[in-house]
This record gives sequence, C-alpha cells and structure tokens, in this order.
Amino acid sequence: MTTVNRKQLALANIYAPNNDDPTFFSSVFIHLVDFKCEEIIIDGDFNLILDVEKDKKGGLARTHKKSLEVINSFSENLDLIDAWRVLNPESSRFTWRQKNPKSTADLISF
Repeated sequence: MTTVNRKQLALANIYAPNNDDPTFFSSVFIHLVDFKCEEIIIDGDFNLILDVEKDKKGGLARTHKKSLEVINSFSENLDLIDAWRVLNPESSRFTWRQKNPKSTADLISF
C-alpha cells in the first residue's frame, strides 16, 4: 500500500493464467478485500477481454467466460471500473496484436 494526497492506495499488478481459471481471480479479489484503503488500483495482464464487441477485432469472438463472471461480480461489489474504457467509451485501441491470422485485443486494467 502507498499514500497519495493523504489517501491510502492498494496497488496490484496481476498476471493471470492463459486458461479460464475463475478460482485464480476469486483468490486475488478475496485478498484485495483485506486491504484497508480508500482506493484499489489493479493493473497487469488478465488474459481475457471484458467486452468482446468493443475490445476485440478479428479471430474468434470469445473470452474466458467463467473468469469474466468472477471479475464482473467482484467489480460490481468493489465498485471497480475499467478506467480506460470509461474515459474512452467508443475508442478502439489494442494492447495485443497477432499477425497471422490478424487479430487484436485490449487486455484490461482496473
């Protein structure tokens, strides 16, 4: 934890597994709840896509559904948001690219 402008912040950098592992995300979020702070900032690579329609182009239109359910549930309970998507609701920017077959995706951070 760190303090910025007299606010206690928890900073978490997460690298999630490449497979659909909802227990991983449950464990992460349960530990984050233990932090006694005003704000939680989560960054890293979740290896999934929150909104396939807005944040993925090319390839199969899918994501890790079981993990996404856990993330959405905890996001609602902890009032977490995808800050970039809130500030850029209609923009298309991708953090991951593949040449063959051509595919791009925005991997999230809260």
